[in-house]
Amino acid sequence: MSVFTLIEQTPTALPTKTQVVPSLTSVPGTLFPLDELRMAYVIDGNLYLQDGSNLPIQLTYNGEDQEPLISDDGKKIVFFRGKSADHVYVINADGSQEQLLITNSVLNERGLRYDEASEIRTFRSLAFVPGTHILLFNAYQIDPHDLELKYKNHVYAIGLFLVDIDSGKIRQLLAPGLGGSFKISPDGNLLSVITSGHIDIFGIDGQVIRRNLVTYTPSKPIELFPVFYWLPDSTGLIVSLLVESQYDIGDMPTYAIWRYPLDGNMAIQIPLDPPPMGTDAHISPDKKWLIYNREPDKEQKGVPLYLGDLRNSSSRLYMMDAFARGWSPDNIHFICEGNKRELFLGSIDKPPTYAGEGNFLGWVDTSHYIYASIPNMGNIMIGEIDGETINIQTFKLKTLSSKSFSWFIFVSLTSDKNK
Repeated sequence: MSVFTLIEQTPTALPTKTQVVPSLTSVPGTLFPLDELRMAYVIDGNLYLQDGSNLPIQLTYNGEDQEPLISDDGKKIVFFRGKSADHVYVINADGSQEQLLITNSVLNERGLRYDEASEIRTFRSLAFVPGTHILLFNAYQIDPHDLELKYKNHVYAIGLFLVDIDSGKIRQLLAPGLGGSFKISPDGNLLSVITSGHIDIFGIDGQVIRRNLVTYTPSKPIELFPVFYWLPDSTGLIVSLLVESQYDIGDMPTYAIWRYPLDGNMAIQIPLDPPPMGTDAHISPDKKWLIYNREPDKEQKGVPLYLGDLRNSSSRLYMMDAFARGWSPDNIHFICEGNKRELFLGSIDKPPTYAGEGNFLGWVDTSHYIYASIPNMGNIMIGEIDGETINIQTFKLKTLSSKSFSWFIFVSLTSDKNK
């Protein structure tokens, strides 16, 4: 599991049970077995790793690193370097063998683009094929002769590429213009790729499995792409599609939830009442539950958060003025965030309970979640369902600039329990 989170400073109070520990020091308490947690993070542009209850180690000293991603086995970390997303590096978890993995110049020199007039400029959407050292990524290509127009209208030609981080070998799966945002199936064998107007299914080797599994009319005035998820057994997708292709800027468009099987059977709509609005919805890992927001009715004061059951299309108002942030692997609990960055622990069968204040970073396992405390910037907290909250890490910033306050930490998590 990996999460890249923006940390901001707000003047709110810490939970009373917080324990403050010295800078860059772990707390090997009995509440949570830290040996099962690996955490890569960036402070002031440098990459650090904490492996279990061991003291954190600094891996890089460049000052321009960001967005680390740990392989499932915890042995490799990939990350961006530089102000532009055009250099991707890989390093071993012990700090050895740092190597430049991907650059736009390498792809351009190899001719992995439309033609000599076009140019690949940036990379995004790094994702490991489950259980491997194979990394997939999108490459965004623009025409330098039409640079201003392309950026103005957000029109890019997106390709899909694969790189073996052990050998450094790069392979093009889908040429620029044919690729798009992708999701890897849970079994690691398939890819769902969205391009304007349709979602296609490919093998992990780039071979076509199913063209136009999902088709839709691109929305106007700006195309809002569907949100899609793989079913846990890799047999189909859950897709959130716009109900109307025409909408007004500033409105929250209404979405409909559909189930698309890969076996050729007809797609089935899941008619939630009320339907979701906007894209800030979260689906449970087993794809049976959905947490989503609606615009408030006239009698409602605040933004309502609904809990939907995708098995029977039922839904109910869960709480007000909260937004979903992530499901536990147990498919029962989830984290919600209030307007003042309060965190609440939600449940499919219980009312929400206060969980802390800060930026949610992810679930470590079925019982423990991790977040960055807002009031005391740099405190990384672990909370337990029906248990205590402790401070496992305190980061000390080199500077107190506004940039550091806003972006000082990116975190990537992996746990032995999730393997």
